Amino acid sequence: MSHSRWRMGLVAAALLLAGCAAIPTRVDPPRISLVNLQMLSVSSREQRYRLTLRIQNPNAFNLPVSRLEYDLALNGRDFTRGVSGEPFTVPAFGEQLAAVEGAVDFAQVVEQLRDWRSGRSQALRYRLRGRLVVLKRFVRIPFEREGEVKLTW
Repeated sequence: MSHSRWRMGLVAAALLLAGCAAIPTRVDPPRISLVNLQMLSVSSREQRYRLTLRIQNPNAFNLPVSRLEYDLALNGRDFTRGVSGEPFTVPAFGEQLAAVEGAVDFAQVVEQLRDWRSGRSQALRYRLRGRLVVLKRFVRIPFEREGEVKLTW
């Protein structure tokens, strides 16, 4: 190996190590909660909803999110799932609201309403789980949260 190739290899290795040092080795999962569930439209086959999510970042660095994948269950029943491709950044030690949309089969809505009207369910309890995909690092950060939310008509 020539002397100049050896130097170039050494410089490339040093740059690679410096780049790895800039990537945090530990990412604490963000806290994600459902803030609002708003019905957007109704058809004979489905209903469309907008979910507003609050994403809190407990890390000392920004989280540049390229994609958010989610599954939402209401009162113990699968409700909707979806993917948001709109990039956003959650500031270090801060929070960001994100709106995502999802479709729900009309039969699922009827079952939810039947449970709610029969008194078995007085509140909309939710379970939200999914993953945030962090931009440029392709790091998938899983999340899961349970709570209550009101439906906005």
